[in-house]
Formats: sequence, C-alpha cells, structure tokens
Amino acid sequence: MITQSEWKKLGELIVSIIRGETKTIKKALQALTKNVGSLQKDMVSLKDQIKHLPSKEEYYDREDKHMKELQDMRDNVDVISAYKDDIEDHQVRINRIERRLDKLRVS
Repeated sequence: MITQSEWKKLGELIVSIIRGETKTIKKALQALTKNVGSLQKDMVSLKDQIKHLPSKEEYYDREDKHMKELQDMRDNVDVISAYKDDIEDHQVRINRIERRLDKLRVS
C-alpha cells in the first residue's frame, strides 16, 4: 500500500520530470528503490511467519473433527438424560413395591 509520503514523493518526481531536474529524479528513484527493498524484506518475513499456519483444507478438516466430537458429546448427553429418566422411574416403582411389601408383612 502506498503511503501519503510516497504519493508526495511520486508527485515531486513527476514535477521534476516536467522541469527536467534529473538530480531530484535520481534521489526520488533511490528512495523508492530503498522502499521497495524494505517491502521485499517484509514480504519474506511475512512468508516465514505464514508458513506455520495450516492450509485451508487442514483447518476445515480439523474443525470438522471438532464439530463431530461436539455432536457426539451432545448425543451422549441426550442418551444419559434418557437413562436418568428411566432410572428415576425405576426408583419410583421400587418405592411403591417396597411400600406394598411392607403392608403385606405387617398384615
């Protein structure tokens, strides 16, 4: 991305070309060349940092696995909840049977 100062330098370069001031043109070209070299170094550094990131496919594969695990956990919670209801129902039935047996024993 070209900064405000770079636009200004480019404008000065154009004015210099129009006026025929080669000295200013050389200085502006040197400054721009130096800036391009700096940008190239930054790009190399950025590429080195980016190479550690997963590719798009790797990322989505990993997220698919995570979503599958999450769905499996939710399914397990649903099953456990259903078992809990059954267990509670059994406990109510057991309590009724015990009360009836206690009544029969007393009689």
